Amino acid sequence: MFGVGCRARERRRFPGACERLGRMSIERRKRATIIDVAHAAGVSKSTVSRVLSGKGHYAEETRRRIEEAVHDVGYTVNPAARSLRADNTHLIGLLVRNAHNPVYGRMHRELQQAAYERELQLLSMTVVSPEATRRELQAVRDLVGLRVGALIVASGTIPSDDLAEIVGEVPTLVLGRPEAHPRLHNVSFDEYRHGMMLADQVVSVGYRRAVVLTLDAKYSQGAHVRTAATVDQLRRHGIEVVDWPVDRNMLSEAELDEILALPGPQVLMCPFDRVALDVMRKLRARGLTVPETLGLTGCDGLGDGIDLIGLTTVRLPVEEVAQRGIELVAEMLEQVPTRPVRELVCGELMVGETLQSFR
Repeated sequence: MFGVGCRARERRRFPGACERLGRMSIERRKRATIIDVAHAAGVSKSTVSRVLSGKGHYAEETRRRIEEAVHDVGYTVNPAARSLRADNTHLIGLLVRNAHNPVYGRMHRELQQAAYERELQLLSMTVVSPEATRRELQAVRDLVGLRVGALIVASGTIPSDDLAEIVGEVPTLVLGRPEAHPRLHNVSFDEYRHGMMLADQVVSVGYRRAVVLTLDAKYSQGAHVRTAATVDQLRRHGIEVVDWPVDRNMLSEAELDEILALPGPQVLMCPFDRVALDVMRKLRARGLTVPETLGLTGCDGLGDGIDLIGLTTVRLPVEEVAQRGIELVAEMLEQVPTRPVRELVCGELMVGETLQSFR
């Protein structure tokens, strides 16, 4: 009959009804929320949820403060919303970057298995798109909108500030890449150490010149840390280094020509195994061999047949990171850490036949 605001004619005909509707509209806009309770009690939204639902662990003093805050701000529970949240308490949202990538594909499989063993459910989304970052952020919004109990994000590019703003109070664990945002938890590959391991191996066999394909953090935060560490470690050993910035694409034939024209012997240190393998194909098409023409290293060690090819690489500890990630998220569903979790897991150096020995 009436809209939120009454027109002038309706106000004249039904003054009392319009006044009541106005008050009701204001009351709806000002109805206390769980966030108001959290602010009044000086605790997090998740702590208020645990106390009101009677689940998880919390101090008696915390319960008392929250109950007083509920009374003070006039908060009332929405039964439908509570039912929806309760249904999803043990549902974990999972965003995985392009699952065709060996690292993310393996990560997705291991997370699913670890969650199954703990009787947790994963609601997963993956993004394969030229506009990956924008699509990933939207996927996170969708998962938060489903009121999942916690989030796992396995992406090397999604911006930390944007991610933290979207997830709000939802406990969020970033897997694989390094993460320093104070509102995000992290279990990461020890990419700095991986870069040093590869550099030390190159030095140990006697190379004095190296071309390192480096990535900006906007393409991959993990590879950025690793390749920068490789450059730094090589230079500490007095190695002549060419820092060669690339994106996620393969080297072009022209770029490979430039690298081959540099004074040798050279080693080409690639950010990913797939890039190193593509270089091997290009060299073979020219009748050139590895490591006689060019030494090669990669990183991830997860592709089928890498051991048979004999590529020198670092195998990323995907299984360990995934297992630890599910363990932490299971704990977060019961009690959110008061401080951000930061854990590093180091992989294994796989010494192959793509480096020549000069010793």
